[in-house]
Amino acid sequence: MPLYQQFSGSGLIANVEWSLTTNTAGPDFANNGSGVYQIFVNASGMLLGDLYTIKVYERTTNIAGDLALPVFDQSLSGPVVPPVWVTPSLILGNLWDVTMVNSGVPGRNIFWSIRRAS
Repeated sequence: MPLYQQFSGSGLIANVEWSLTTNTAGPDFANNGSGVYQIFVNASGMLLGDLYTIKVYERTTNIAGDLALPVFDQSLSGPVVPPVWVTPSLILGNLWDVTMVNSGVPGRNIFWSIRRAS
């Protein structure tokens, strides 16, 4: 099963929830691509005491009034060993987004990719 890198990027993740799909303050719910996804995070820059939270949001339907709620929520406490952290496979499709936020200071430069199996 081939993998396709849907989104990738890097940025200074600080105390503002950051969308990994748009690389802007989020969450943003513009993603409607159905598929099985995994999020890869290079956490090698995290130091002792760093705490990051990764959330995956999705609506249960494509109806405008349906709220996008977290379907996956994971905290990473630095340092992370091994330094590449990966989510389990997630089936997404209804206006979803992946965000990351640092609960302390200073922010760190984080690299990520979101990959879809097809």
